[in-house]
Amino acid sequence: GDDLRLVTRTEIHLHTANGVRVLPIRAPRDVRFLDPETLLVIEELPATDEGGLPETRMVLFHTKKEEIQPIGEGSGYYDPEPSPDGSLLAVGRHQPTHGDADLEIHDLTSHERLANRRQGFEEPRWREDGSRLVVGMMIADPEELSDRGGEMAGTSFVWPRLHVLQSNLTLGPLIPDSDTADTLEPGGTLPLWWDAQGIWARQNRGLVRCQPEGGCTLVYSPGEEDRIVDGRPVGGGEALLLVVSKHGAFDRRLPDAVHRVDLTTGEGRVVHRTLRSEYLIDLDWIALP
Repeated sequence: GDDLRLVTRTEIHLHTANGVRVLPIRAPRDVRFLDPETLLVIEELPATDEGGLPETRMVLFHTKKEEIQPIGEGSGYYDPEPSPDGSLLAVGRHQPTHGDADLEIHDLTSHERLANRRQGFEEPRWREDGSRLVVGMMIADPEELSDRGGEMAGTSFVWPRLHVLQSNLTLGPLIPDSDTADTLEPGGTLPLWWDAQGIWARQNRGLVRCQPEGGCTLVYSPGEEDRIVDGRPVGGGEALLLVVSKHGAFDRRLPDAVHRVDLTTGEGRVVHRTLRSEYLIDLDWIALP
């Protein structure tokens, strides 16, 4: 007759040539490398009122000294993405007062907020030179661009679509994301990273490489029963992808497998699968000197 509660714990596991360390960070949600010895972590704070959503804060974690350095106060931060040179940070921030979210750009030296846009975007990713961002933006499919999108009661389904933002957060045009440069892919597209070869992104069909002017080519499919929920390049022309089975495809926080993919040949394999009671919520990679 007693209430049954499920207690979960989130840990950051740091993998190096010397083995695996569990880092002493209380409740991490997202993690990104700034350099080989510094992590930027979104940490969940205890809920201030019962039943309320917990706030988050940004912290720097110095891996050698195991020191935590908070950046600002608690807020609703999510989706942090440092620029390639580690000088800037793009990060989402929930705004309960107006029921939406902002995208902010911070200087990681002074911790000053340089720009913000009162519009919710998903998974901001920097171009290699740090001059622009690609984001996922929820829109209704324009009827003139897609005859393969869905419709219900006369309203087009809303899917995430690729858009480019300038560093001052000026919004650019939509990027057509199907095989051709003038159509849209059913189910939408979310960015993973942006390099000299193009914008690498995830769709229902798998990992795709897109061009800023439009058009996305399928590179790797994890299989008909699986979908990609996150991914990072790991050097040597390869990438690691977090994958979830289709029955959990709408819960992006519950992947249970890691696939390693050759980005040239499109060949991939499962390199890690979790235990039944474990899930993978985020991953990042950096080359050690």
